[in-house]
Amino acid sequence: MHDMDFLESFVKAGETSISNLLLHHYHEYGLTTGQLVVYLQLKSDMDRGIAMPDIAAVAKRLGTSSDKVYGQIQQMMSKGIMRQEVRTDTNGKEEAYYDFSPLLSRMSATDLKQVPNDNNDQEQTSREKLYGTIESEFGRPLSPMEMETVADWLDKDQYAPDMIILALKEAVMNGKLRLKYVDSILLNWQQNNLKTPADVTAEKKRFNEQRSNSTKWHSAGESKPANEQIPIFKLSGNKQQRHSK
Repeated sequence: MHDMDFLESFVKAGETSISNLLLHHYHEYGLTTGQLVVYLQLKSDMDRGIAMPDIAAVAKRLGTSSDKVYGQIQQMMSKGIMRQEVRTDTNGKEEAYYDFSPLLSRMSATDLKQVPNDNNDQEQTSREKLYGTIESEFGRPLSPMEMETVADWLDKDQYAPDMIILALKEAVMNGKLRLKYVDSILLNWQQNNLKTPADVTAEKKRFNEQRSNSTKWHSAGESKPANEQIPIFKLSGNKQQRHSK
């Protein structure tokens, strides 16, 4: 009986289809992973005749907040991937709806032959490995919005994968298993022009030496030299904030 109930629920739920062209090349069309997931959620409702899906319900299904879903929608609108329109229904009433025809226009206008497949495959593999590394360190899978945050590090902030992994290790060492903390480390490094792992290593060494000298001066009852610079490398005490993604 349980199997029959499941089968009935499965059939009633329906299906949401997606073109493999979009699924395999959504990055080339300007979509991030998080935006693709939001698009699929909206499409699943729109395919069932819901012109304006309930964003709170979409957020609940994704395990995130309505503000973040709205943020993804606004980003897709600003990219020209979707738009909100108004139409008149059969009763003469106006209703708003989401229109993804701009996405189809973009897909038809994009010449995928001009995109090197090998580079795309390598980039996707590197991205997937990065997701896997973070999930392994955190001991849990990433949510769609967390995947979007990582994608933004790569696509918008242009952080190198090796720097992200290094920041991840620093966060784990400090017992902070949160992307927000990793983000604060990356921002700290960016603001201090630390662009490579070698830069970070050199700055950590400089900071540790400076702290060691400070301890020696304190033990000897001496004051610090007047020209000593305040250390900028202090990850465990980093309280800097950045705009949420």
